[in-house]
Amino acid sequence: MGGLARRLLEMDPEPRGGRHGAGCTGAELPVVGVSLAHCPDPVKDPSAAVMSARRLLDDGLIRSVELCMTGFPPGSPQNMGPWDYTREIIENSRAALSAFPVKGAHIPFAFINAASLNPGIRAESMRQLRLSVELAGKLDLDYVVTHPRFGALDIVSKAEEWKLWLASYRELAGVAEKLDVIFTIENGDRLSFEECAMMVRELDSPFFAMTFDTGHANLEGNKDGKFQKYASLPGFVEGEADCFANIHLHDNHS
Repeated sequence: MGGLARRLLEMDPEPRGGRHGAGCTGAELPVVGVSLAHCPDPVKDPSAAVMSARRLLDDGLIRSVELCMTGFPPGSPQNMGPWDYTREIIENSRAALSAFPVKGAHIPFAFINAASLNPGIRAESMRQLRLSVELAGKLDLDYVVTHPRFGALDIVSKAEEWKLWLASYRELAGVAEKLDVIFTIENGDRLSFEECAMMVRELDSPFFAMTFDTGHANLEGNKDGKFQKYASLPGFVEGEADCFANIHLHDNHS
């Protein structure tokens, strides 16, 4: 089991909010890391991108790294999709990642839809997400993150769409559990930050949590009445932090 998954399962069984599983109790110190989505150095594959980040680890600046396993933009060597990982790349990446106490991956999200009303699109989306989790297990990653994107596009009721998301994420959380990987969803797309937290609580699995993206949340704000339970982002973070397994910090430009 990866370090983060083990830590989440061994923490106080009744954290703030009463949920056993994802999050930080407040007594833990945050683990700071870096995303490899935009590696500054030219690299040939993800393992080389990880080795580039090792310099920051060796200097004591980071303890975590997040692969970009999205397959986007096409042809980007450090952002190749899970379908492009060869046995050699898997072995080299796993070896390079082993030095990091916490490690994860941003998996496909841009062109998939796990709540699509088109059964073919939904099936292919689920296939790619399962493949990503299976690869995360081979790489000994602690977590993966994706976005709930597109959904049912208001063709059916919000309640019916919610059932589609819930069914898909319950299945993926089951796959993640077998591989000791935490499956997380990130705010900023179809589901608001409050809805992501609601999904985590309803699914209620230590292998399903939220990646809270501060920049997306600031840009999203209360647009279209997104605030339901909370009146502010600080209030949301205070109330739902135990749903977070991962946090993305950035300057709101993406």
